[in-house]
Amino acid sequence: MVVSVGRAAARQGFRRFPAFSSAWAALALAAALGAGIAPRAQAAGDLGSAKTLVAKHKLGAGMKVMAFAAAARTDTYANLVKAAGPDRAQAAVVEQLNALEPKYQPAWDANLAQAYTRHFSTAELKSIAAKGTDSPDAGKFAERGNSVGADMMQLSAPLLSEMVTEALVRAAAQLQQQGGMKKP
Repeated sequence: MVVSVGRAAARQGFRRFPAFSSAWAALALAAALGAGIAPRAQAAGDLGSAKTLVAKHKLGAGMKVMAFAAAARTDTYANLVKAAGPDRAQAAVVEQLNALEPKYQPAWDANLAQAYTRHFSTAELKSIAAKGTDSPDAGKFAERGNSVGADMMQLSAPLLSEMVTEALVRAAAQLQQQGGMKKP
């Protein structure tokens, strides 16, 4: 997936990205603010089944969108916009987030799978992975989304922060190297 975050998408609150649900929006906001929530449940499901669910249905696909949303709320990003202009700053950050995806996506997906194991049995995970919305457990998937999101936030806020920091540092260096920074 290539993150394409244009001005229209920014104005629409990323509604163009179906994987970016309201639960994920809350996760991005809380991660950006550095909030933390204690886990609500103990592990119940098999991690392998949860990893299958996450991979098969690409449940971690919103990582870069959330990373951009978190980055865009930082003072560093605001300074990049002032120095290089909104289009160039956005393009540089998105380019760096795309480049960093292979480094961070496996850990993101593993954290997401871990969060699912805390809220679903192995049988439920296997059923949802195999049957999707046709699973008899599909309703539970929607019902438990906020709880899974809270656990995911706790597990992945440091990872998201690390990715955003690295992307912003690399974007600033890229813009500086390209001569894209305005003189004060």
